[in-house]
Amino acid sequence: MVAFIQVACKAGEAVVVPVQVTVQGSLKELKLEAFIYKPTGDGNFPVVIFNHGSSGGDPKRSFPSRVQAKHFAERGFVVIVPMRRGRGKSEGLSLESEEKNCDTQSWLPGLNAALEDVTAVIDYARRLPYADSSRIVLAGASRGGFLSVAYAAKGLKNAGIVGGDQFFGGLGGAGPRQLPNRF
Repeated sequence: MVAFIQVACKAGEAVVVPVQVTVQGSLKELKLEAFIYKPTGDGNFPVVIFNHGSSGGDPKRSFPSRVQAKHFAERGFVVIVPMRRGRGKSEGLSLESEEKNCDTQSWLPGLNAALEDVTAVIDYARRLPYADSSRIVLAGASRGGFLSVAYAAKGLKNAGIVGGDQFFGGLGGAGPRQLPNRF
């Protein structure tokens, strides 16, 4: 068991995760802000990608999720906490609605963009020399938990995805009969 975490970047410093998006028919690269927490040692650590919830009305606020990252890193995981596009210091426009509603169709543009962002973070994790990309867990709080489970359920980039977990999961305040039956 690892007794403490060593942050892989300086305090307050973020790494950049590139994501390819199509804007008006042209391919463009956006930069996503992310935080990496690494256990002590040389590695081949399993990976947790921890997704934040909604912005809570402050979309430019970064959520480094230090408490959650510390929990996982102390147990031997490298943790990546990305800020989806338009959140924190990430580039691009967030398509995630901040309105609570039960119109599941209104969620799709934001959900699809967020799924693309998670794919970019998985690709980034696979390039880290100290990460074991055959053991990736997707987790998150609130909207980020919903996103993690939805991603795992879709089977995207599923090689190496060994789990999905949500903490305080939710999206839009909908009941189970109102959630989309197809992601």
